Amino acid sequence: MIKALNIIFIQSFIYILAKIISKDNDLIVFGSSLGKHFSDNSKYLFLYLLQQNSSKKIIWITKNKDIYNELNSLNIPCEYLYSFKGIFYTLRASKVFLSHSIYDINGAMIGGAEIIQLWHGVALKRIGYNGEWFLNSFKDKIRLFFYTKLSVSYGMKCDKLVISTSLSKDTFKEAFYFSFRDNQIEKNMLLLGQPRNDLLDKNYTFNKKFFPEIDTLKEYDKKYNKIISWLPTHRRQLNKTIVDIIKESNLDIKDLDLFCQKYNILFVIKAHPDELDLVKDLLKDTKNIITYDIADPYPLLHFTDILMTDYSSVYFDFLITNRAIIFASFDLEDYEKTAKFYYNYDDITPGKKCMDWEEIKDEIENIVNGDDSFKVQREKLLIEGNFITKDNSKNIAEYFKLI
Repeated sequence: MIKALNIIFIQSFIYILAKIISKDNDLIVFGSSLGKHFSDNSKYLFLYLLQQNSSKKIIWITKNKDIYNELNSLNIPCEYLYSFKGIFYTLRASKVFLSHSIYDINGAMIGGAEIIQLWHGVALKRIGYNGEWFLNSFKDKIRLFFYTKLSVSYGMKCDKLVISTSLSKDTFKEAFYFSFRDNQIEKNMLLLGQPRNDLLDKNYTFNKKFFPEIDTLKEYDKKYNKIISWLPTHRRQLNKTIVDIIKESNLDIKDLDLFCQKYNILFVIKAHPDELDLVKDLLKDTKNIITYDIADPYPLLHFTDILMTDYSSVYFDFLITNRAIIFASFDLEDYEKTAKFYYNYDDITPGKKCMDWEEIKDEIENIVNGDDSFKVQREKLLIEGNFITKDNSKNIAEYFKLI
């Protein structure tokens, strides 16, 4: 407790110092994924601005030296946070774009800057206030005091929140209730779209400089009749890995591999980075089942014909393509008890809900043979949810006068 208070005290001092330091109106910094990866909505807005030759000075800030070295080798403006330049640019930036938390960069150092939270999806399970924390106890009230009085202690603090669908309005209004500095929640939520969804446009042009994986993905697209991507939710609440899900669902990997060979399907498993090696060990003898070990799944989704997931918000993004979705919700009852959803799961999931692998294979066969029975339901949800389906980066860039 004393250590935590000392950290908050030091961060608060830096935050006050950052607010005093004058800001450069033409300097904007970007961060994502707690500083670990070059990915998500921040990445795609950043790349869009680079390619549009933005008049602003834009810099990616990372806590990962491998990312720093990689981006600099590509002549992409990036600074390591804990360097002189990284600290200088962060303290001087007038705007900060994030995708997960103020800790994508550093909550203290961005004091005084306008914080624009691009977030990372449409929430199916409860997040933030009344999701991950409540006001049910004295401890919660202490937490609220720190969150509202000491901005550096609340990861979801922001000035603007960009959303991609009107579905998010009421849920995010609750989740981000204590996030905005001026507490004017409705005014600060902007329906502009998610930059990462620009990649799901069939006409999106991939620059190999930014997407070295693109040649491999194009080869897959030519070689196989269908690409199925399985993106299961990380089940930390249940203390389970994807391997646990594979075993508990009684997946016969050899049988699935033979099934995929029969239909010339590539089955791609995008596991959580911490679980990659575990999955690779299970798939060492397969021909048509592979793992995807790149942190950013959106180039893969561009080429995906059938998305398979369970409770991940990625399916809301995939709706834009109007391609088939299968929900492998093997442990729905247990997961829903732990995570709690904003919506009725059956009402909001336009795809077959499969409780075992035989059901999954049957649904794949149906889709392969042209029987996509959820197409109308997907279209209906897309329209009723008022999803922003294109020009997401452009919308944001124009709103904030970045180009």
